[in-house]
Amino acid sequence: MSEQKHSSRLKAFVYSFVSFMLTLVLFLFSICIVVESTVFSKDYMLNVMSSNGYYLMVEDELLGSMKSLGNASGLKEEFSEKFVKKIDVQKNIDNYISSFYSGDSTLVDTISFKQQLYDALDEYIAENNIDKNTVSSENLAYFVDKA
Repeated sequence: MSEQKHSSRLKAFVYSFVSFMLTLVLFLFSICIVVESTVFSKDYMLNVMSSNGYYLMVEDELLGSMKSLGNASGLKEEFSEKFVKKIDVQKNIDNYISSFYSGDSTLVDTISFKQQLYDALDEYIAENNIDKNTVSSENLAYFVDKA
């Protein structure tokens, strides 16, 4: 009789332990599925950034920085407003996130950005008939480097 009690207790313990382990594994599996479909999903991250207004926040921050740098370099605010475009900001952020999730290099191409900025500065100076001698090339170089 005592062997039967001992056997039934051992059986109950084993079943309880196996049930607990199965529950733990299923819980961890469900957590992994949720994390995989959210944090590790490129589409999810792009959707969250779009719905939370992240693109607008980055655009506003860039615009504010460009205006401050432009003022320090002797440029009017309208230059920064024309140069910083919402679609370009969104495209660059999307490219960065896509590169991050695909494992490619996530470095931003600053050379082409600087070239576009120099071209836009030259166009702005020509449109507004600004004498290049009055605008310090050091100020413009500082503006482009810090932007």
